[in-house]
Amino acid sequence: MPRQRSTRTTDVERRQRLTEEPTERLQLPSGARTALYALRGANTEHTSTSIILPALGVSAGSYLRFARALSDLGRHVLIADLRGVGTSTVRAKRGVDWGYLDLVDEELRTLWQAAETHFPGIDKHWIGHSLGGHLAFIHQARHADQPVQRIELVASGSPWYPNYPGIYRHGTRVLGAFARISSVLLGAFPGDWIGFGGKQASRLMREWAGFVRTGLPGPLADVHWDLAAELQKVKHPVHAICMAGDTYCPRTATEHLISLSSGDARIEQLNSIDGGRLPGHFEWMRHPHAVARMLCEANQASDAATAR
Repeated sequence: MPRQRSTRTTDVERRQRLTEEPTERLQLPSGARTALYALRGANTEHTSTSIILPALGVSAGSYLRFARALSDLGRHVLIADLRGVGTSTVRAKRGVDWGYLDLVDEELRTLWQAAETHFPGIDKHWIGHSLGGHLAFIHQARHADQPVQRIELVASGSPWYPNYPGIYRHGTRVLGAFARISSVLLGAFPGDWIGFGGKQASRLMREWAGFVRTGLPGPLADVHWDLAAELQKVKHPVHAICMAGDTYCPRTATEHLISLSSGDARIEQLNSIDGGRLPGHFEWMRHPHAVARMLCEANQASDAATAR
């Protein structure tokens, strides 16, 4: 008689298969489609749902190790490609454009609803990496009807140029100016030319360039919506992890992003990952277990404190 596999092994293999192929294709209101990956947590008795929001130009598939690490620690996880990246059916070019609010009003609203469909009634968290952190705050400022328990930031901060030291401050201003000018002239941002963010929508990068100049994304497409005032109404707890060696997002950038809202914040720093390497802005994704553990432990400590 063949030896029967343990239930634990079967569960692990099932979760790994979910990460190899998308769980489903999400249809956005604009007609665009993108792949959704959904992983069920290893322990579903006391769990929450993490919705990972990628960095600029980074595919959902790049976060699958991180998603597995969170899932193994008990969290349900959802992730999808943002517009113009990976499995998205849309690509940025002249005449095909979008900005921050398009991503928030379509991708993030659709992702939140997918989380409720797959894991109904479970507390939700945004995990924003870089640009994903910007989107998480704007979503909660704009869509209070889709609540989350907290916002978690991983290597995410405001690109406002005063946040950067020395030569990086000058470089950030130059990059912001290049993003604005090239996006206008070419109809899309040529990030693939310079190794930053890949090819991106003109409006998105003009708004990002505004963030660099003024400390807020913009001007946004909805000119009558007061982003600064609405962000101050966001009172969600924030847990942020800064990365040693992250020149894209120093701690000052994370602190400034958090200061745009009004919630209590906890900021930690990860100094090294497997083998003693610096986690940086992207290297942590190859060795994500420390980040996953820090997020889950902070979440559990917060829940325990609330229960007392």
